[in-house]
Amino acid sequence: MSARIIVPLTITDANLLEAGTTIPEDDAPAWDAGTTYDTGDEVIKDHVIYRSLGDANLDNDPVTDEGTNWFKGLATNRWKAFDGYLQDAASQADSMAWQIETADIINGVALLAVEAATVRVVLENDTDGTVYDETYELADESHITDYDLWFFSPQIRANDFAVTDLPPYPGKVTVTLTDTGNTVKLGQLSLGPEIELGITLNGFGQDLEIFSEKTTDQFGRVSA
Repeated sequence: MSARIIVPLTITDANLLEAGTTIPEDDAPAWDAGTTYDTGDEVIKDHVIYRSLGDANLDNDPVTDEGTNWFKGLATNRWKAFDGYLQDAASQADSMAWQIETADIINGVALLAVEAATVRVVLENDTDGTVYDETYELADESHITDYDLWFFSPQIRANDFAVTDLPPYPGKVTVTLTDTGNTVKLGQLSLGPEIELGITLNGFGQDLEIFSEKTTDQFGRVSA
């Protein structure tokens, strides 16, 4: 078994495409410098939701306010998949998709804290067209060790999933999660160049060791 990492791209307005992204950014109205806001009014600025802390709140930019007039809340539902917090998941009924275009090489996609039945990954290149289009079932069968478990054990789904065999092209990547009749969720979506670190030794085990100091914010999100 080889150890691999995906070096994640920074997702910006320039490369998250409206055309293939199915999560609307309608959590609140966009902030307007000419609008007067009252206590509790919510707005969106730079893909984050802010709540007004008082009445007659006029021409106070939420991003530079530093907490005097605005309370900084969570990322919008569309952008929760890129905010760096697994506990703050994007969610939508039935399905949701993100489409990202970049001039950088992409050959790895990782989904963390995912709740869905299937994931489809499509990579399109301007010169060669569609160079990758695969749909994966997220059923986790690692616990199946005999026929009894195969037929009678409850279905278990993978919470994390990675694709590391995309052809090394720049272009347009569309990731679609589907679970018809249920709510689909995703903590984080990372994509970028995949690097093989080396081959693991026989008997290699998996474990988690954290040497950094963790903090929890007012939303219960953990960061290091």
